Amino acid sequence: MKQANILLAIVIATVMNAQAQVDKPPLLMGDMLYTFRYENIQGTPFMKENWMKGKVTVQSKKPLAEIDLKLDLVQNNFLFSRDGNDYVLTPDVTEVELYDPAKDEKLLFRRGYTIGKYINRSAFVQVLEDGNLALLKFTKKVPEEFTQYGDAAKYKRFKLVEEYYIATGGQFTQINPNRKAMEAAFGSKWPQVEAYVKQNNLSSRDESGWIKAVRYFNSL
Repeated sequence: MKQANILLAIVIATVMNAQAQVDKPPLLMGDMLYTFRYENIQGTPFMKENWMKGKVTVQSKKPLAEIDLKLDLVQNNFLFSRDGNDYVLTPDVTEVELYDPAKDEKLLFRRGYTIGKYINRSAFVQVLEDGNLALLKFTKKVPEEFTQYGDAAKYKRFKLVEEYYIATGGQFTQINPNRKAMEAAFGSKWPQVEAYVKQNNLSSRDESGWIKAVRYFNSL
């Protein structure tokens, strides 16, 4: 009986270990090693330097939650860590949701958009507000050279670039957040949205103002 119990324990441990191996992130989200490519550049290529908890949606698989992730804004991809190595998400990942406890909010990033010639279906685009009218944000960092006063040497740093788009009916329109763009985006419903914006003291130049205005528009 004792030998049978030992054998059963060995079998259970083997099965559990095999299951753990199957569930490790790289086997479900890809096994492409991440390479840090940025030497002698001031700043960080990441959206946030610290790891953030997130949920990853993979085609035809159950979403994986509580994954530690970072977003490289130069390469436009997320990385995660396993066994001392960092990996990037492969193209079969369709959606990533990050949790930002500092602001008590969730950040949704989605693939599948084709916007102009620079944003293709493999690019991660942030969905600020979804619905009949969607508000999208594409964020990237690009290395740029600069000089300092009294110093002839050239240095490099990361420049943050943020682009906003309104999406409706499969069409995308890039906007500069301002009142004129709001009026154009909301069309015949602008008088109602304008009243809501004024009543709630929202700014047409502020991202949060746009999110609330688009949300209200979709509720009309």
